Amino acid sequence: PDPQMLTDILDYTQQQIANAVFIGDSIYDIQMATELGMTSIAVNYGTASSSELAAQQPTYQVDTPQALAELLCN
Repeated sequence: PDPQMLTDILDYTQQQIANAVFIGDSIYDIQMATELGMTSIAVNYGTASSSELAAQQPTYQVDTPQALAELLCN
């Protein structure tokens, strides 16, 4: 997938890739972040299975909203 959406958001918010993280529940979300070299967090409680997401090699992968909150707060 084309990561144009992410570059548009970064441009609009005037943020650098190094200061951003993309959280997604589909393989396409993780692929877009990877294409840009952006940190990605795959959440296993959405559209794709845990194994499908793991195959995309996200930076992080979490099973619950609570685990996501803990990761983001650290």
